[in-house]
Amino acid sequence: MGIQLALTRANKAGGVNGHTFSLVRKDDGGRPADNMAATKSLLGESRPLVLVGYFGDRIISELVTSKLLETENIALVGYRVNEIRAEAPLVFSVRASLRDELNKITEHLVTVGVTRLGLFYPDGAGAGTLLAAMEEVTKARSAKLTAKATYTQGTNKVPNAVVDTFISAAPQAIIVVASGAAAGAFIEKYRLDGGTAQLFARSGADIEQISQRLGEEQLKGLAITQVTPNPYKISGRLSKEFSDIAAATPNLEVPVSYAMMEGYIAVPLSSTRRGAWAPRYPAKVLPMRWTAPTSIWAATRWASSPACVQARVLSS
Repeated sequence: MGIQLALTRANKAGGVNGHTFSLVRKDDGGRPADNMAATKSLLGESRPLVLVGYFGDRIISELVTSKLLETENIALVGYRVNEIRAEAPLVFSVRASLRDELNKITEHLVTVGVTRLGLFYPDGAGAGTLLAAMEEVTKARSAKLTAKATYTQGTNKVPNAVVDTFISAAPQAIIVVASGAAAGAFIEKYRLDGGTAQLFARSGADIEQISQRLGEEQLKGLAITQVTPNPYKISGRLSKEFSDIAAATPNLEVPVSYAMMEGYIAVPLSSTRRGAWAPRYPAKVLPMRWTAPTSIWAATRWASSPACVQARVLSS
């Protein structure tokens, strides 16, 4: 929905170089095979300028491995994964990297005297790289990774053994690298089993989704990094622009959220040539801040990403 808001605003202002834009969407259900089929179909049928709003480790991995972007000379701009990815041709992340988030979370925890940490993360192909990055960060910050456990990538199933690992090791804080569904399932089970550590989730754990699943008691002690400006208050030109267009849009499909703000920022509207793009807003470092009582904090760079559906931006 954030992507559509950005296009609506651009079109109302006359478009770019006389071109207006439309959004073609298809829901892949989070299934890599369906994503590839839909992507190929829409590339052939609609000839979009850019792909935007993809998410999921396997989906991004298969898209890159297929070389489809290079074959079609089209960029993927703004995506969300729970792994640390190497750079790839025509794939542009305009949000803070997972490594950035891990570093900022650890930096903050060490600053307040929390040095015994746990890590909950997916067991996919990028698990080794993620764990190595976390160990590197903790070593550099003089912290210690005292417990780690994984969940099956692409699911929200949390085995009892995972929770037992953290209960037994008793870290002071657990860093949660998971989607909103998996993060919510872990937090719920950990708290029900008596876990008392502070919980710090990366931005991929959607606060709106988690708050719908968990009660107030389970949310206590939870903090989530954010990589966009707060969509709920006006703190600058971008947040005012977003707030104004959202307020002026009747019958929003979904409530305003951080994910919607990410989608809004993701849309590159400075070019109407296929394969050429630039972000409307450059990435920048946000100052560390807590936004209690909602238990959300921002400490990294912002400038883009997802939508709940696979999306294409078209010029007319």
